[in-house]
Amino acid sequence: MTSKAFNPFAAAFYGPLQMVRRPVAATLLFLASALLATLLAGGVFTVYGASGLPQRMEDLRVADTAIALCLILAVWAGYISISAAWLRFLVRGEIHAFPFRLGADEGRLTLSLIIHALILGAVLVVAALSVWAMISLVEFASDIALPDAAASAVLLAVFAWVSVRLWALPALTIRDRRVWGTDVWPVTRGIFWPALLALVIVAAMTELAPFSSVTKRFDLIGPSDLGAVTVLWLSPDSAGMLRWTLMIVFSLAASIVSYGYSACIARWDTLQVREPVADDALLRMRDVAAS
Repeated sequence: MTSKAFNPFAAAFYGPLQMVRRPVAATLLFLASALLATLLAGGVFTVYGASGLPQRMEDLRVADTAIALCLILAVWAGYISISAAWLRFLVRGEIHAFPFRLGADEGRLTLSLIIHALILGAVLVVAALSVWAMISLVEFASDIALPDAAASAVLLAVFAWVSVRLWALPALTIRDRRVWGTDVWPVTRGIFWPALLALVIVAAMTELAPFSSVTKRFDLIGPSDLGAVTVLWLSPDSAGMLRWTLMIVFSLAASIVSYGYSACIARWDTLQVREPVADDALLRMRDVAAS
C-alpha cells in the first residue's frame, strides 16, 4: 500500500472546510438541523413537563417508564438522523431536499455507534483492570503506594489510542453502506501520530473553546436541572431561549468538526493506492513455476 501524506490540520478542520466549499448547501443543512433539534427539544420537554415524570429513576412507574423510553427513542432518532445527514454531506457530498430520515444509513450508523461504544468500553475495562492489578501487585510487593495520576495517565493513553483507531468508523459506514466493526483498526495504520494530533485539535475546539470558555463565561449553558429546563421551554423567555439556541448551535458546530475528522480519515483511506492481491490459484501457479 502506498501511503499518502496525512495532514492533521486539514483533518481537524475538514468539516468547516467542506462547509466553506459548499456554503449554500451547508447553510441550509445547518439551519434545518438546528430547526429539527429545536423542535425535538421543545417536543421532548413539553411531554416531559405534561407527564410529570419523577426526577429519580427508581421512582418511575410502568407508565412513566414507557413515556421515558419513548422520549429517549425520539431523542436518539433525531440525533442519528441529523448525524447521518451530515455524514452523507461530508463523505458523499450528498444533500437532499429533506435530508433527515430513518432508513438504511441510519440503521447501519446506529449499529456502528453501538459497536464503537462496546469496543471502547471493553478495552477501557480491560485496561482499568490491568492497571488496578499492576498497582495492587506493586503496592503488595514493595509497600510503595503508586499515585492515582499514574493510573489516570495510562487509562488516558489507552483511551486516546482506541479513539484514534475507531474514530473513522461512522464515516466509513456511510461511505461503504455497510456496518464496520473491528476491521476499522488497520485504517489508521501508519498515521497514528498525526491522527492523534488532529484528534487533540478537534477535542480542543469542541470541548474547550465553545463549552468551557464561551458558554460558561457568558452563562450561555443555562440551567442543567431537567425541571428548570422544562419550565423554560413551557414558559420561554428571551434570555433563556437565546441561551438554548446558542447551545444548539455550538453542539451542531462541535458535531460537524467531529464528523469532519472522521470523514477526512475515510477520505484518506479511499485515496490509498493498494497493490492487487492475487488469488490462491495464481499464487500456486507462481510457486510451481518458480520450482
